Amino acid sequence: MLHIGPLALLIRVLSERERRKALAASSVKVKGVDVIASHKVLCAIIAFPIASFVWTLAFRYELKYLFDITGSLQNILTLIFFVAWPFYSYGTIWEG
Repeated sequence: MLHIGPLALLIRVLSERERRKALAASSVKVKGVDVIASHKVLCAIIAFPIASFVWTLAFRYELKYLFDITGSLQNILTLIFFVAWPFYSYGTIWEG
């Protein structure tokens, strides 16, 4: 959950800001829950691929400088990480 926490916090803050803006602009909205839900989906669609890319770069850096793994093995492990990361993140969201 440590890897998703900052991303979830950012999405929550941005969605709350959008909800307040929508409530101020509308006389019909009471809670603005629909605004929060739709904004969270939009933010996640944009932020999650960026976060996955950043985590993959961090993994590649660790392989090279901490574990001294370079060359084709580094490329293969980075590709495996990049492909497996979304499944792992999805699993941690539903588990926690």
